[in-house]
Amino acid sequence: KLVIATGEMRYTAPDRLDKRTLTPKPETVVLDKDTLTLERDNRKMSIRLIARPEVAAFVDSIRSTLAGNRASLEQNYRLALSGDVDAWVLTLVPNDSRIASLLQRITVKGVREQVLGIDYLQADGDRIEMRIEPVKTP
Repeated sequence: KLVIATGEMRYTAPDRLDKRTLTPKPETVVLDKDTLTLERDNRKMSIRLIARPEVAAFVDSIRSTLAGNRASLEQNYRLALSGDVDAWVLTLVPNDSRIASLLQRITVKGVREQVLGIDYLQADGDRIEMRIEPVKTP
């Protein structure tokens, strides 16, 4: 079954990521330093990432990629980079069994310094594809 969601994502260096899903169902996810907060259906839940290292590695894959933090990515993934500055692909394969039990690989695509897509292939075969359209600044 294909589900298409739309929304907004904002990264504030070095360690804050806000993701707001607008459709099909409103949801807000905030990653602030080491706390992940999810708000949906008038309920709010927070997770300290230090208590859930497999979740931390999953969410840090986005934050570390956006920050260009190779050392952080290499703590949890084997990295493979292909292409060139005008069309590159970074593949992250988990090197920890706890992460690998959830996730087969992450593929990040971009042009120059802009990330344009992040695809997650989960261990159960499901896929999450995130397409990112940069906001044009005036």
